[in-house]
Amino acid sequence: MYPRGSELLYEEARAAGLEHGISIAFHETSDVKSMISFARDKPFHDRELTYLQALAQVTIACAHLAAKRTA
Repeated sequence: MYPRGSELLYEEARAAGLEHGISIAFHETSDVKSMISFARDKPFHDRELTYLQALAQVTIACAHLAAKRTA
């Protein structure tokens, strides 16, 4: 699923103390996609995860559309 060599990114994140995270993707078309990720050293509680999912969905949609307008 992940390209060869991408495990280095995870190893570096883990070495910096980032072991828990969430990523939300935004798909405009099959060729145009964006993603936002949050990571930290502690697990997320259920309420935090629910909040972060909603926040990430709105944030990535706005950032994607803003980037599209300026590109």
